[in-house]
Amino acid sequence: MRLLLTLLALTVATAARASCPDHAPLKNAYFGDLHNHTSYSLDAYNFGTRTDPAMSYAFARGAAVDVGLGYDATKGEVPGPLGITIDFNGGRLDFGAVTDHSEWLATDYGCTVDSGSPFYAASYCTRLRNLRNPPIAQRPCLGFKDLTGSGCRAEQTTAWGAENAATESANDPCTFTTFHAYEWTFALSPQGDPQQDKQTLHKNVLFRNANVPAVPLDALDYPTSPTLWAALAEQCTAANGCEALTIPHNMNQSNGLAFALGGYTAPDLNRMMKFQRLAEIHQHKASSECLTDTADTGAVTACDFEVNPQYALPGDTAGYARPGLESGLTRFATRGYDPLHFGFVGATDNHDGTMGNVGEQSWPGFIGSQDNTPLRRLTRNPFKVNPGGITGIWAEENTRDALWAALVRRETFATSGPKIRVRFYEYIGGDPCADPGFPADVVSRGGVPMGGTMPYAGSAPSFVVYALQDATPLAAVDLVKASIVAGNAVESVHTIPFAAPPYCVTWTDPAFDPAAPALYYARVREQPTWRWSHYDCVRMKASNPTDWQTLVPGCASNDPATGGLDVTIQERAWTSPIWYLPGQPVTVPAAALKLRDGSASRKPSKRRFFFESFTKRNAGEHRIAVPAPGSIGDPTSGGASGGGATVTVYNAATGEAFTANLPAEKWKGGKGSRYSFRDPGGPIQRLSVAADKLVVRGGRSGFGYTLDKPPQGTVSVQVRLGTASPWCADVPAKASGKPPTTTKNDRVDRFLGQPNTAPPVECPIYGSASGAFLDTAQAASDPP
Repeated sequence: MRLLLTLLALTVATAARASCPDHAPLKNAYFGDLHNHTSYSLDAYNFGTRTDPAMSYAFARGAAVDVGLGYDATKGEVPGPLGITIDFNGGRLDFGAVTDHSEWLATDYGCTVDSGSPFYAASYCTRLRNLRNPPIAQRPCLGFKDLTGSGCRAEQTTAWGAENAATESANDPCTFTTFHAYEWTFALSPQGDPQQDKQTLHKNVLFRNANVPAVPLDALDYPTSPTLWAALAEQCTAANGCEALTIPHNMNQSNGLAFALGGYTAPDLNRMMKFQRLAEIHQHKASSECLTDTADTGAVTACDFEVNPQYALPGDTAGYARPGLESGLTRFATRGYDPLHFGFVGATDNHDGTMGNVGEQSWPGFIGSQDNTPLRRLTRNPFKVNPGGITGIWAEENTRDALWAALVRRETFATSGPKIRVRFYEYIGGDPCADPGFPADVVSRGGVPMGGTMPYAGSAPSFVVYALQDATPLAAVDLVKASIVAGNAVESVHTIPFAAPPYCVTWTDPAFDPAAPALYYARVREQPTWRWSHYDCVRMKASNPTDWQTLVPGCASNDPATGGLDVTIQERAWTSPIWYLPGQPVTVPAAALKLRDGSASRKPSKRRFFFESFTKRNAGEHRIAVPAPGSIGDPTSGGASGGGATVTVYNAATGEAFTANLPAEKWKGGKGSRYSFRDPGGPIQRLSVAADKLVVRGGRSGFGYTLDKPPQGTVSVQVRLGTASPWCADVPAKASGKPPTTTKNDRVDRFLGQPNTAPPVECPIYGSASGAFLDTAQAASDPP
């Protein structure tokens, strides 16, 4: 399981290529679908879908495909074509991912595609190909393990290779980007209680490039989120070039458990913060944004857009995206870290293999022959489904590297289908709506985009929303705020109507508290348009003029509260949030990290510690800015918080940590913006900080971090001046030799970090009873 499948035959090393023709430093909006199923998903095949991954990618680029059989054999229907051309207000997609179910991939492929598989001729497979719904107990494989058949591991490898070959073949840099992916399809076992049975905890696993695990890490062998993340951490490393993200979806169907963290350890949470940076807020099985909106007047109303009434009970609330984000804020306020720091994406979860097929007027359904007629769609849970959504990404160009970087930094937005291009920034100074080159002025002034975390600028923050419509004019934007007030999460929604295009509004938070964690996101709404059910009602009236009211009585009403289906909706876009997290660590690069120990010789006086960071070439959020004299970050006795500083060296995986206190009286403020510390007899002998530069030297007997239990893997460093936000680096051991290993540099008495390590995505947390970090002993009883 540790080997990687690298598609050497399909990926040839080339010289660094030039930028794409549309390369834009201020970024372009690209649209795609990161959740789509084909005939390689067993449920889709059972629905009659025959669109394979290659056809699905072709469809995303504008080709017509025959979704499948176009008929339901169990009802005596005869075959007929079901060709569909993509149509969702603007043409083809810019990127996409096929996310077939990993748990049944070997069974599906070995029964329906690979005639040479060991079980192709088995009774189960024959019945499956003949649409005779074979018994589940007769499936040949569970994941890659043999059940009633044999050779499942090999078949899973072959099937995954076929998926990846289609993905790699369809990747066309600058024109259409594909990502290798699959769905981790985990749900808790039914409990016999209808509320408890709604415990869908599925995730899509997305990879940056063709360096992927040999087989998907499925929910059968990795049946919890922490075990999935641990396996990804083991198999996706810097050494093998594999990078991954996990994106939860249908949080509305999780019975409130989508963001529950009870029992998570510090390593679990660190992996979560690394891999789970996005959540799917909208798709065909309804919206997962919220159940209630609290207007700035205090009035509480229902979130009224494509909410599945079956999943709108009190117990479901905690599983929706906004309460999940608020839970993260609460944890930050009490413990100093936020593991629920996620942005938004939208998708279809289409099981026809037609990614991005989200047009309301032309929607043909999403589950093959089960909903391929107006009558079936209108009578099969019409209030629980919709065409789904798509993802918008702000990136410099349409390539894997550029799009992936944007996904990681959460500069993404979701839409319910239309290609609404929406920008969202926290800004300082000027009038962004008057800038003809928007967002040039905002960016030049250090504005923070969606997905980012803003610093305190000395006053209440201001935000700008700039949106371009698709086919339908825009109506308004809702500025959604959540913050911690007196220990509780409080939310408010501030609605601003749009005037004429270009649509641009600004808003300054009138109730900002610089001591309170908060987040903000924008929800842009179109003018009302007809819902898909209206168009199907029109078709029913035309095809069944005498009995449509009997067949679909809801088509006679435009009141959804009474079952009316002839209704309008307001399509929308949701931006990823912008966070305000006072005291959050600033992640910085590590130019060097070196530790020596005397444990083996029982001579702790031999301990040595050296760390340095240079940030001049890094983005603003990763720069070392020297605190002003007299501020809370001034480490001298003149600092507003009393001065002093701390240096913490720790291992996030093991919880080992050492903190050195650097008293105020040993600090000096130098010329210009710099501070220096000197204590020849202490565990930290010297520390100097200047603009974009931090150097720390320490060691000897008083330095309490030991190297007696290798390997360390990574070592983290935090430096805090006064009570200001600390600087944080996370440094892996240096690999050397042929083949490269860390054995020489990560052993008893020696740890040599990888030089010039980039800033970590998030500052790692570790087990501690201090309250600032997670206490691993408390984790088992910790409420979500």
